[in-house]
Amino acid sequence: MSRRRTFLDRLRRDDEGFGLILVIGFGLVLTALVVVATTLSTRAIQSGQRHVVFAQSADAAEAGVDQYVARLQKNTTYAPVSLAQPAAFDGVSGWSSPTAERDWARQTLTTMAATASNLQTVPQGQYIAIRPSWTNTIYSLGWAPSFAKATRTRLIKSEYLFSTYHPANAILTNGDISCCPSYNVGNASGVSSVISIHTNGSLGGVPSPANGETVTASATGSCSSPCTSGTAKQSVPVIDPEQVYKADASKYSAAWYDLCPDGKAHKPDLTNFVPCANSATWPSTNGWSASGTPPNMTWDASSTPSAGVYYAYKADVTVDKTDMTNSVTVITESSNNNACPKTDGDITVKQSDWSNGSTHTPYIPGLMAVAGGSFYQTTQTTMRSGAVLAQGSVNQHTSAQDYLQGLLIAQDLCGESNDLQGSILYYDGGDDLPIAPLVRTTLELELN
Repeated sequence: MSRRRTFLDRLRRDDEGFGLILVIGFGLVLTALVVVATTLSTRAIQSGQRHVVFAQSADAAEAGVDQYVARLQKNTTYAPVSLAQPAAFDGVSGWSSPTAERDWARQTLTTMAATASNLQTVPQGQYIAIRPSWTNTIYSLGWAPSFAKATRTRLIKSEYLFSTYHPANAILTNGDISCCPSYNVGNASGVSSVISIHTNGSLGGVPSPANGETVTASATGSCSSPCTSGTAKQSVPVIDPEQVYKADASKYSAAWYDLCPDGKAHKPDLTNFVPCANSATWPSTNGWSASGTPPNMTWDASSTPSAGVYYAYKADVTVDKTDMTNSVTVITESSNNNACPKTDGDITVKQSDWSNGSTHTPYIPGLMAVAGGSFYQTTQTTMRSGAVLAQGSVNQHTSAQDYLQGLLIAQDLCGESNDLQGSILYYDGGDDLPIAPLVRTTLELELN
């Protein structure tokens, strides 16, 4: 009996030891699970925090791009910080390598950030953005949560261009139009369109159809039937010669002539796109002669200019008894560009045939003349084919057999009125024109 009790006691003792082992084992397993779960949770939280900071740095950099785009909408030359063009960047071929571009942008922005007043703060972090005047690119570097305590940075590059403008009217002006003794409008050959005329001022009459076309006329101010008065204003684009310079000087640099105050024809400035800033000159003025000095300077087409773009800076242009038989585009910039009053920048064409020989096309497609002042077509003059734009007014006084083939747009910046009589406008439908200050982003990528 005692022997059996001893055996049972030993079994009980063994069971108690085994139970203890099980309890300890389960405790260790549960502890391990808790540790693993805690580790995974901690890592998930840290990963989430890193993702949030990563996104915040990107959002901060994006805020810099958005700020610059908004300011460029108001001022196409906005670049408050002057940045020297590095050797690694060429005005024609661009950057020597993506690495050179990234390193220059990051170093430049980081150096600027050392001055606290340069930093812009948003809820997501801080940023600095720049737009070098020598390229249509915005660089923005964002830090999160701040520059001083940055755990993440993002460098963004955004390339942009200024959208073109497609005219919808044969004649569009901001100011009044005096019209229309012996003034006709019609469609150019191959164009079938309702011919639309609009002024944000008052219209003194409605041109007669040249060949039975349908003509619609409207005015924000007063006008007589068949014109519709009291209509809503239409948007007249800003006629800024410097905008055309920035858009096209590089593209047409092989035949772009800056007609400058020193009486010489300079090659275009492809670095900062400032008219007459390039000291290099062409061998000759290429058919143009200068008289006077700004703001009383005039460039005359003294002989037939060869094909090209002629940009008269702080001067008037006169084409008098000179036939433009080559493809040319003429642009003037007044001494008081985008401001009033005007002292120069007019284009006057008289007793000339501006028909561009057999091609009938301007050098910049669709763009025949851009006046930083006003445009005047007078006395036995034929012009074709393209848009005539003026920061001031547009005026046609020729004779019944003379005409302009293209379209007319007048910004009337200084309150000018437009005068149309004794001529014909043949509407050519219009081309996309590089004059609108609307920013369109073409590329955005991260340089990190």
